[in-house]
Amino acid sequence: MRRLPWSLGAFGVVLCACCAAEATGNSGWFDVAAVLFTLGFALGGRGWLTRASGKFGVSLAGAVLVIALALGVSPAAVLAPATRMSGVVALMLSIALVRPIFAQRRLDEALAALLARVPPLLRRPAVLLAACTGSLGLSFGAVGILGASLGRRTAPEHIAPCAAMRGLVLSMLIGPSTASVAAVMALHPDVGWGAALSVGLPLAAVGMLLGSSARQPLAVDADAGRSGGWTALVILAAELAIAVFVHLVLGLSMTLAISVASAAIAVTCTLYWGHNDVGGALRRAERTMRETWCLLMPEAALFLASGLVVGLMQSPAVSRAVGLAADSALPSGMYGIATILIVVPLITVAGIHPIILFALLAPTVSSVMLGINELGLYTMWVVAFMLSMLLSPASVLTMVTVTNFGIPGRLLGLRGHGLYALALAATTAVAITVFCHR
Repeated sequence: MRRLPWSLGAFGVVLCACCAAEATGNSGWFDVAAVLFTLGFALGGRGWLTRASGKFGVSLAGAVLVIALALGVSPAAVLAPATRMSGVVALMLSIALVRPIFAQRRLDEALAALLARVPPLLRRPAVLLAACTGSLGLSFGAVGILGASLGRRTAPEHIAPCAAMRGLVLSMLIGPSTASVAAVMALHPDVGWGAALSVGLPLAAVGMLLGSSARQPLAVDADAGRSGGWTALVILAAELAIAVFVHLVLGLSMTLAISVASAAIAVTCTLYWGHNDVGGALRRAERTMRETWCLLMPEAALFLASGLVVGLMQSPAVSRAVGLAADSALPSGMYGIATILIVVPLITVAGIHPIILFALLAPTVSSVMLGINELGLYTMWVVAFMLSMLLSPASVLTMVTVTNFGIPGRLLGLRGHGLYALALAATTAVAITVFCHR
C-alpha cells in the first residue's frame, strides 16, 4: 500500500475538482479541493510547521477566524475567498512537477550552450526573454533552471540573475506564471485574460526594453556545441500551446490552464523517457510530488490564510471602516496609483511578504477611489507584486535566485533593481491612468 502513488493520485483528484468547479460554475467543488489539499499536506508531514512562513500562515488563519467570530462575521463569507486559493496551490504543485525533468535530462546545461551562441551584447535580452517565456510554464522553476545553467558560467556575475528575475516578473503581465498573479485573478474574476493582455503586453514590452538597455556585455563560459537546448525550448513551447488551447477551447482560467498544461507535459515526458521502466518513473514522480508537497506547504498555508484575510476584509463591517480610512489617506488618480506601486514594494524591503499587504489593502482600495476601471486595478496589483518580488530580500524569487545562481543577495534587491523598479512603477502609473480611466 505504501508503494502506491497516493500523492500523485490526490493531486490528480484535486486538479480535476478545480477544473470541474470552473467548468460547471459550482463553487462547492472549491471546498472539496481545499479539503483534499489540506489532507494531502497533512499526510506529507508536519516539518513545514517549523518554517517561518508556515508558522505565520497557521497563526494568521487562527487569528482571522477568532476576529471573525468576535465581529459576528459569517464563517462562510470568510472561507469563500480562501477556497478559491485552491487553484493557486494547484498551480504551484503542477509547475513544480516539470522542473525535475530538466535536471534529469541535463537540459539546463544545454540551455547554457544555446546562450553561448548568442552575440555578447544580445545575451542579456536573451536571458530576459528566456526567463519570461519559460516562467509562463515553469514559474520560479525557470529561474532555477537558468541558475543551474548559467550560475558561475557568466560574468559579470549580477547581470544574468538580475535579467532572469526581471524576466520572471514580466511574465506575470502575460499570464498567471506565479501564485501571486493567480491570487490577484481570484479577487478580480471579471477581468479576462484577453483584457489583461491588452495592457499587460505593452507594459511587458516596456519592461523588456528597460531591462535590456544596459550596454555591458555578458560573457558565457559554456560548450556551444552541446546539443539539447532546442529540446528544452520545444517542451516550453508545447506547454504554453497546451495552456492557450485549454483556456480558449475549454474555457478554463489561465491559472488552471497552465496547471493542466504543466501536469500534461510532466506526465508525457515522464512516460516517454521512462517507458523502459514505467514503475520506476512513477516512483520518482511520486517522490518528487511528496518532496514538493512539503516544500510548498508553508507558502500554500500563507496563501490560504491570506484568502481568509481577504474574506474578513470584504465583510461589510470591516470593509466600510477600513475603506473610509483608505479613501481619506490615499490620493486619487495617478498619484494614488503611484503611491501603491512605490510604497508597497518599499515596505516589503523590510521582509514582509507581499501577499499579506495585498490581502489587507486589496479589498479596501477600490477602482472608484482611484478613478480607474477593474482592469486598471488588476494591473496595478500585479505590478505591485512584481516590484515587491524584485526588491524584497525575503521574497521567494530572491531566495530562488540566490540559491540557484550562487550570487550574494546584496547584489539584488534595491541595489540591483531599484532604478528599474522605479522606472517601471512610473510607466505603469501613467499607462493605467491613460488607458484604464473610468
